[in-house]
Amino acid sequence: MNNASTPRTPEPFATPEIDKVLSAVSGGIEGNVREHIMQTIEVGLRDYLAGVINLNSLGDLGTPQVMVRVRTFQTILDEFRRLLDDRYATALQHIGLNIGFNFAISLIKILRNANHIPLDLEALLKFWALFDSSAQMGHIAFDFDFGNAREAVVVTKIKHLFLTNGYGSDEPLRHCDFMVGYLYATTDVASMLWTRWIRKSIFAKPEVAWRTTECINAGQERDEVTAFKVGLRPERFPEVRDTLTLAIDACQNGTWVEAMIDARICLENSLLLIARHELGTRFSFGRLLEQLKNVRANLDYEKWRVAYASCSEFAHQVKSHNEIAVLGYLFTVWECVCEAESVELSTEQAGLVVKAKDKYITP
Repeated sequence: MNNASTPRTPEPFATPEIDKVLSAVSGGIEGNVREHIMQTIEVGLRDYLAGVINLNSLGDLGTPQVMVRVRTFQTILDEFRRLLDDRYATALQHIGLNIGFNFAISLIKILRNANHIPLDLEALLKFWALFDSSAQMGHIAFDFDFGNAREAVVVTKIKHLFLTNGYGSDEPLRHCDFMVGYLYATTDVASMLWTRWIRKSIFAKPEVAWRTTECINAGQERDEVTAFKVGLRPERFPEVRDTLTLAIDACQNGTWVEAMIDARICLENSLLLIARHELGTRFSFGRLLEQLKNVRANLDYEKWRVAYASCSEFAHQVKSHNEIAVLGYLFTVWECVCEAESVELSTEQAGLVVKAKDKYITP
């Protein structure tokens, strides 16, 4: 006899019920949401920048190991900005991407654990906005502008954004590249995970599975409102994103090797789709990547090589595996998937790749 409990049907909610849902889930997460988010930012900053600058040089700013106070956080960001100079914007945006990727996974996990499912993407966005607003990141409002089945925009307005407070007219947007990355990644990953979740439920299936294509800082408006525009388009490689979702689920379930095998499949299938081959085609990853490089496809080839090698070698690593490390690998794979979906070979490029198929297709 199977004594396993039957999963409960999630309780659906639309935009009007968001306040009630937030109250219902807030007791099951960190007692201080703002502190949780600030600590997450701290980890992201230190993990990414530890190899770039000497963190000991920040000692004269107070206690560099503590970033809970917003003003302290801003002061340290200002010092990072001075030390990194023209590398700062790119570094900060990458940190935002990393944190947004992980936060989106946590956001969906919170809702799933509380057994509350948004009925549409707008409800998910509104819940996220209220969640972050309660964390004192600023008063956040999302306006989901569904133009047509081919594109949409999430207009984001944040009043008293914690990154801009206190600067007045002195370059108040100096740290907003973090929000560009954060909004891009959270929107993309939350949409991906939520779409698969609701499509497996008894509720109405969304007609479009959205992916993020860009996030633009639209500047500061009156009353200390900072605006952003997040561009959306339908997923281009839904099969790859299906597998990436499985990898994330496996990671959260503690099956690390399974997660990394799925991650490797994501990379392989992405290359096949870029090169316009059928999924399941047997090929050499390294040699196909080299052919794409030969035709100047717009890919970060070193990132792809490292990501694939990490996935392939993971099962043979002697050291203990853990969720944080695996999520780090999955973040890089997600970056590659997003990059792959933005690549469209010209007819000439595709022809040259196919012409060389004997070099990478295996029997």
